[in-house]
Amino acid sequence: MSQLITDRNNYRAQLADHEIGTPEYNKLLGDIGKKSEEIGELAGQNFLAKYFDQYTVVQVKMSGNGTGEFDIIAKHNTDDLYILVECKGGNSALQPRTTELGVTAMQGSRTYVDDITKGMEKWKLPNNPDPNISYSDPAFVNKLGDELGKSLDSEKVEHFLVHQKLDAAGNPKITEISKFELYE
Repeated sequence: MSQLITDRNNYRAQLADHEIGTPEYNKLLGDIGKKSEEIGELAGQNFLAKYFDQYTVVQVKMSGNGTGEFDIIAKHNTDDLYILVECKGGNSALQPRTTELGVTAMQGSRTYVDDITKGMEKWKLPNNPDPNISYSDPAFVNKLGDELGKSLDSEKVEHFLVHQKLDAAGNPKITEISKFELYE
């Protein structure tokens, strides 16, 4: 994680050399965001390894930017239990999503999880796939979406937020972990 933080801090330091709104400035902001995302995902992987070692991560890649997919999906090695992890790094915040029905749903809500899962059930490769992205097999994603939907209906899915916050100097603070309530 130290290299990710070093890279992120270097990008932050370079911001002062560019005028706000210029292409160079905006690229640096994007680079900072990507490093923050990687920091959050590493914290999420560490969380799983520490508390859920009987689970195996199931990697799904449906887009180039993570939109419309879970950060981490892990399936229990012997049961139909799933862990979903929303990973955040730095100052990243939970984001809303407009569902297929036009409803705004916040990350971590049951509506959000249901919408992503339903999207997985019918996902297919884009018409013009980005050659730089190693997409998941659509049949695999469809089946996983179906399995997740069934596990959600049986209350066999837990959803966590793992947030690796950083202090003003860009150094890691204690990782914050919270559990979303999917069932009432």
